[in-house]
Amino acid sequence: MTSQYRNSCRLQAVSSNLNRGKNSLTLASVNKSIAQGLSCDLRGISSSVYRIEFHQVMKFLKPRMLPETTLSRAKALVERLHNSSPPVREPPKMRKALNDWVSLDTSSLLVVRVVPGAQSLAKELAAKVVGQLNLPSSCLFWKISLAHKTDEVPLISDVLKGVIFQVLRHSDSLFVEFVGRLNSANIQSHRTELEWADLLCMMLSKLPRCFIIIETEDIHRANRHDPAWAVRFINIFQAIV
Repeated sequence: MTSQYRNSCRLQAVSSNLNRGKNSLTLASVNKSIAQGLSCDLRGISSSVYRIEFHQVMKFLKPRMLPETTLSRAKALVERLHNSSPPVREPPKMRKALNDWVSLDTSSLLVVRVVPGAQSLAKELAAKVVGQLNLPSSCLFWKISLAHKTDEVPLISDVLKGVIFQVLRHSDSLFVEFVGRLNSANIQSHRTELEWADLLCMMLSKLPRCFIIIETEDIHRANRHDPAWAVRFINIFQAIV
């Protein structure tokens, strides 16, 4: 084999190796493009699944009437009552207690009881407090009861679910943090009042200072023959705060 032939063979081998290298680089480039495409597709699927799951959970938690609607109707009801009869003035002690509660820096529970026949005063108080605290920068959740033409008995767990609905609507990022307990399969399983309260308590711990206003005429009416319900209700929210 001549030196010229050997050099020619080596050049062909080098050329062949370079070509294989080019093929390898091309293949790597194609694989990278495929991987990037798959990654984008998976992110898109994950995002879509997240939105579907979140929608299903919110649909399950959503109260029969949105808080904004109950607040608007409660204000209209109070206005009609004022037009038909002299307004009932709230006692000064009650107003002071409300002001003190709002200004506290620590977690606290304020329970306002009204005598039978003064439910409109409780509704008016709740609507006033919500109106005063419902600022763009505030973290406020509420439940104001209204008469429903239904045989369905309102439950304490319904109140808790309604507050959780508002918390997620206010800060939907919490859904990802608590997805193990909030996915549609788990959340639609039977849960006790204490389990709902525990979930709400953990979610509230992730938020800055917030207020929860609950007016309970409908639950009181449904449980008027059960004297223990009020104690159970207060104890649950006492544990939350």
